[in-house]
Amino acid sequence: MRQFPSGRCDEVIEVNKEERNSIPKLETVAGEEIAGVRSNWGYLTGYKGVSSEEVDAYLEKLDGAGYTVLYKNEINKNKYITYTKNDEVVYVSWQENIATFRIYAGQGEYLPSAEPPDYVKVVEPTLTSLKITETPGMLYIIQAEDGRFVIIDGGCNCDEDKARLMDFLNERKPETHSKPRVTWILTHLHYDHVSLPVRFLEAYGEQIELETVTYNFPDVPSLIWASSYTTEEAKRYAIKVSEWFERINTLFPNAKTFVHHTGQKLLLAGVEIEFLFTQEDWWPNKCQTFNDTTSVMKVSFKSGHTFLCMSDLDEKASDIMANIYGEYLITDVLQPNHHGQKGGTNSLYRLFKPKYVFWANTKEHCTTLEGDIYTAVIHHPLRSAFNPILFSSPTIAGHYHAEQTVVINMDTLTAADENGDEPVSFWSVKMIK
Repeated sequence: MRQFPSGRCDEVIEVNKEERNSIPKLETVAGEEIAGVRSNWGYLTGYKGVSSEEVDAYLEKLDGAGYTVLYKNEINKNKYITYTKNDEVVYVSWQENIATFRIYAGQGEYLPSAEPPDYVKVVEPTLTSLKITETPGMLYIIQAEDGRFVIIDGGCNCDEDKARLMDFLNERKPETHSKPRVTWILTHLHYDHVSLPVRFLEAYGEQIELETVTYNFPDVPSLIWASSYTTEEAKRYAIKVSEWFERINTLFPNAKTFVHHTGQKLLLAGVEIEFLFTQEDWWPNKCQTFNDTTSVMKVSFKSGHTFLCMSDLDEKASDIMANIYGEYLITDVLQPNHHGQKGGTNSLYRLFKPKYVFWANTKEHCTTLEGDIYTAVIHHPLRSAFNPILFSSPTIAGHYHAEQTVVINMDTLTAADENGDEPVSFWSVKMIK
């Protein structure tokens, strides 16, 4: 596994454009080139005001220069394509409604297969919101049809939560697997999302097989250059990055590292994980909070049922996503933005139409602030933008908080608690008086 790229965080650094690969240059009449920055192991640049015809002409240039398409994804009229040539990787994204074309050029990166794996189905595919003691936090577990697990984030550093996660993996792994086989996705490096993963690997790393790690973090120099972060904040961020990769490099030297980009997919046994937003979609706008570095993903199962994980996405990005994707964001299971707090917007939340909602927060925090549940939901300034839309929807069968375990069979779209019984929904539209 390659080390996460390090950089000096005591000064502002803008990466020289010559550091990127020698890829064809975009020719545009009215397009405005965006200043480039380093991003993970590559270099990110782009253009505003580009026409679709100019984008198509550029893609033909890449083909003519010997680059081969590995992944291609079109959502609405947006294009996301990954090219390879020898050791080079070129990723392009074209978001038509904002006329923005981005180009990421890297080298020597791991890229997962563009084809789904061959497998034998040994378990029913499930999505679990695993109970966490220290909240707020976010811990979701997907079990694919071959018995492998995908863990999304994890929450805070809590011994009880780490033990509960290890017990869950051991109880549900197939008998043919000597250890639970895990892919771990980190959405962003906030304490309440990554502290448990780091410390879990310290405590239980020898008891699992960590096969793949996927993320898209901004590197330290670019974080300072392209955001409102101070140097000291960037240093603290760099420590979190180094801790995570130190654990992985020490315990799992053969684990694969996948730096995902918007529109790319991770294909597992009967499960497709599609990344819909990363920190690169903000750029060249400045990140205002750490939550702006969040990755968003849509998880689709062979049955056609879906899970939309919004992580901690904030308001401006919510409107961007609503504008780009529209009804593509309809989902069966939803994790609302930023723990059900400030983050979502009306334009985004009206699109989802879920059956189940996982609130990454305590029941008390989600519902009761001043003793009046209805008043709290409608009038609290952090929630008035979106909670009424979800809480007033008669189509939602279950609202579940982070202090309860809920397992959803993604074939039948039925929910159960840790005992196999119907889980208790903490909210119903019938409760509103």
